[in-house]
Amino acid sequence: MRKPGVLLLALLLAGCADPELGQLQTTLDEMRRFADEPPDVVVPEMPAYTPVAYAYPEQRSPFVPPEELGHKDITKTFDSELAPDQSRSAEPLESYPLPELELVGTMRMGERRSALIKTPQGEVTSVHEGNYMGVNFGRVEQIEPQRLVVIERIFTPREGWQEHSVSMELAVDEAGQ
Repeated sequence: MRKPGVLLLALLLAGCADPELGQLQTTLDEMRRFADEPPDVVVPEMPAYTPVAYAYPEQRSPFVPPEELGHKDITKTFDSELAPDQSRSAEPLESYPLPELELVGTMRMGERRSALIKTPQGEVTSVHEGNYMGVNFGRVEQIEPQRLVVIERIFTPREGWQEHSVSMELAVDEAGQ
């Protein structure tokens, strides 16, 4: 009974031997010998640069973002009755783009309505009709129970100053509250 167990164990151990270990050792030795040499790097030749002339010098450069033009520079370009008042002090919510602001509530005290606006930092500020908010000189035009209407003034090189109406809806959670 003992002989078959010993024979089986010998067969199992013989199966663990790998005749390819010598080849593996040779490959590793060769890799170690050439490890200090830097590999050959072929850098492809770059095509010649051909400049293209900008054919629209009378328009705003596409390489300068509108926010870098500055509001004061564009008011000098177009003087119209829609141009925003630059002498007015900026209000706190004018440093945020409107899509970053959230209408979280409205209130009514007598005939005066106010809206509660949440900033990206989570601060809540109240605004009334006539207050300014948003980076495009937005003025709160109307406060309703479920929404707020802001009139923005946007400058375009072709059209000058234009008014644009933006509506902010009161956020409703999944429970409908």
